[in-house]
Amino acid sequence: MLAAALGDGLFRQLTTLEHQVAACIVAGDSYAQAARYVGVSPSTVRRSVLRIVARLSDRAGAPLPIPLPIPLKVLVADDHPAHRLMLTAVFESLGCSVRTVENGAQAVALAAGFDVICLDRNMPGMTGDEAALRIGRSAFLIACTSEPERASDHFDVVVAKPLLSEALEMAIRSARWVIARRRQGVRS
Repeated sequence: MLAAALGDGLFRQLTTLEHQVAACIVAGDSYAQAARYVGVSPSTVRRSVLRIVARLSDRAGAPLPIPLPIPLKVLVADDHPAHRLMLTAVFESLGCSVRTVENGAQAVALAAGFDVICLDRNMPGMTGDEAALRIGRSAFLIACTSEPERASDHFDVVVAKPLLSEALEMAIRSARWVIARRRQGVRS
């Protein structure tokens, strides 16, 4: 599959590290995930990807529009410090930069400039649902809730509590895809 994706000639020119990294990226993994799998730092993965893209561009005679994982700025709003800490750890492990706040009102005030906003639905004061309504579609919205069936339709993704890192990882993959399409001018 990898040889077909890259072309047989280029495939034979790659180092072992570049083969491993390319396999991860072609499979849709983030730099952080590829780094964990291959056993190197995310910056080493990024450099490997850039070398592969440069080789592909040289062969094509022009830069290639290869969709690479985009770094995301994530705002986490949750009234429980332990949840904020856990969400921060998971999002950072997925290559995101994270800022946290304690309630919906703070999330609304800081929403501009964030790609993803993760909201606890049951915060005191302004709930996550109310915050999502006020934020609108300016960011990719993730709801964290123990009652996923009751989440409003203002959210792009609903993640059930107790939180699982795999569910948050899938939410970030979805966010990267949607945000990349929005940046290309495609509405989904």
